[in-house]
Amino acid sequence: LEREIPHRCKVAFVVDYLSDEALLALSQASTYYVQTTRAEGNCLPLMNYLSAGRPGVSPDHSAMGDYYDDQVGYVVESNQEPTAWPHDSKLRIRTTWGRLVWTSYRDQLRRSYEQAVNDYPAYLAMSERCRDRMQKWASFEAVGARLD
Repeated sequence: LEREIPHRCKVAFVVDYLSDEALLALSQASTYYVQTTRAEGNCLPLMNYLSAGRPGVSPDHSAMGDYYDDQVGYVVESNQEPTAWPHDSKLRIRTTWGRLVWTSYRDQLRRSYEQAVNDYPAYLAMSERCRDRMQKWASFEAVGARLD
């Protein structure tokens, strides 16, 4: 849906599964992987984009904190908030999720934009750290060594 709103960037909302080829093309056309998740098991899309050298704008709660930090992207602050498990029909409060600090999200989007536009060498260095981080965290050799 095209809107008559002036803008300096493109935002795409993906609401369906994409083929491997489409995912590759999307990552190649992207500067950052941006997400606002409240809870994640591991966030494979973030891992895929980091592997492709695309930094993130993301919280670091849940399992993402194992591999995601300010060396490979812009960390959005979040606070633990009590909630129910999604499959609990009685909606008992037995877990937490990460409630985003929206001012932090706004600030990190601005910082990421400024870096990509005004400090491209720093962006490239972060991009290389992304690839290196995922090589050390999720490559066959790294995972195999931890499993052994």
